[in-house]
Amino acid sequence: MAHSPLVSLLASIWRFVQPWLLGNARADKTWVPQHYDYGNDFYFAFLDRKFRLYSQALYRSQDDSIEEAAQNKLDWILDACRLEAGQHVLDVGGGWGSFAGYAGSRGVDVTMLTISREQYVYLSEWCATHSLRGRSKVVYESIFDYEPAERYDAIVLLGVMEHLPNYPALFRKFEALLKPRGRLYMDFAAGRRKFDVSAFTYRYIFPGDHTPVVLPELLAAANRTALEPITLHNDRHSYSLTLQAWARNLEAAHGELTARFGERVYRLFRIYLWAGAHLHRDGGLESYRVLFQKSRDRPSAEIGFSESP
Repeated sequence: MAHSPLVSLLASIWRFVQPWLLGNARADKTWVPQHYDYGNDFYFAFLDRKFRLYSQALYRSQDDSIEEAAQNKLDWILDACRLEAGQHVLDVGGGWGSFAGYAGSRGVDVTMLTISREQYVYLSEWCATHSLRGRSKVVYESIFDYEPAERYDAIVLLGVMEHLPNYPALFRKFEALLKPRGRLYMDFAAGRRKFDVSAFTYRYIFPGDHTPVVLPELLAAANRTALEPITLHNDRHSYSLTLQAWARNLEAAHGELTARFGERVYRLFRIYLWAGAHLHRDGGLESYRVLFQKSRDRPSAEIGFSESP
């Protein structure tokens, strides 16, 4: 349905006013489920079959399958965060347990935060029934309102930063939640201007103040805390390949998805996935993995970073 210019303008203004009126946490709990609560089976139809990782995979070769590339990514995170059995990680936006399952199989304990009701129900059942070495639990809460009694060895955000544009408040929260020497991992789509997204994106795919991350603003927010950047990698090609793989999976499931969720939802996601693939390929969007450590004013020998080729 077509919208008048006035309606479009008011809709654009409202997505910035709402967090100011309601606060980040309440606004996020309104917006985020509108993308993630179509039903778990909808996403499982196009994500990788092994991990169900809803963020860019890490391609070592263009011949990698989406499952191989997803495992590359999870291996990289565990290595980069120096995670060992018995350590405790906070997974902000736990998705469908892709990181928690992989880390848990190695004895790492994981607490997942989500504000998607569908994901919360799914993860609650999974936490109660899996037999992994590491313990896992899920909490229905915004990162901004989360007040645990403990501190974490690491915090990870896989494809979540685009939903959290208040970087200064977010990094203050990360600083408070991390132990000394704790590590913070995040990956995201990025752009050169904040909130530079199409009307299609915020009307139909990611409502609210969703935005590609602006890297200089992110680093400036970190610079006002005890968190130091350790390493940064450009994942633009991997993100393009990931979105292409998801789009092909979606197309292969066309009949099933339209029967269950309707042609409109299928078409919206098909446009979203292929458009994202082309934007990352051609440079309209960027993508990064970034690692920080809570190490300011601590010995340099505590930092270090070893990486697989």
